[in-house]
Amino acid sequence: MPEPSPPTLPRRTLLTWAAMLPLASLASPEHSRPDVLFQRIDLIAEGLIPGAASTSPGLQLQQRLSTGWLGVDLNALASITAHFAHLTPSTPSDITPNALNEVVAELDRACFTEELGTEAKQQWATVKMAVLSIYFASQQGAAQHLRYAAVPGRWLPDIPQQQATPYLSNDWLAMWFS
Repeated sequence: MPEPSPPTLPRRTLLTWAAMLPLASLASPEHSRPDVLFQRIDLIAEGLIPGAASTSPGLQLQQRLSTGWLGVDLNALASITAHFAHLTPSTPSDITPNALNEVVAELDRACFTEELGTEAKQQWATVKMAVLSIYFASQQGAAQHLRYAAVPGRWLPDIPQQQATPYLSNDWLAMWFS
């Protein structure tokens, strides 16, 4: 009895599959699509600072990604924003502030208890830093939200603050960045 020949793939089928190969790279999960990522960055910003989404931090971050600013890349954004996947980015007005706060608090807890690992902790801290930097560099964040308390000639490390006191800024921050 002759040995059976190995299974063969018809040439037409092989060429069809090869032609479809580039399409496989387009089939990515929704949470890694750039438009969804940057909408979720706006949600993260809103969860960190109420009202911050109005400054479009997602769009600002998208413009800065090509420069490698803060080492943020699409992979880091995709892994962090995946935690916000259950929030619907197309209807941010329907998302309650409590829901945003819960997601941000849960992600903080998971990252800082090493539940998600060191890389996730670094990525989350970088995304938060990027969102805060973008917001406080905007007109709304810098001119309306920050309270400037410059004390000429001396440095006061402990400025009294009440519960409703807005974020503080002083010339030491400018010195650090210059």
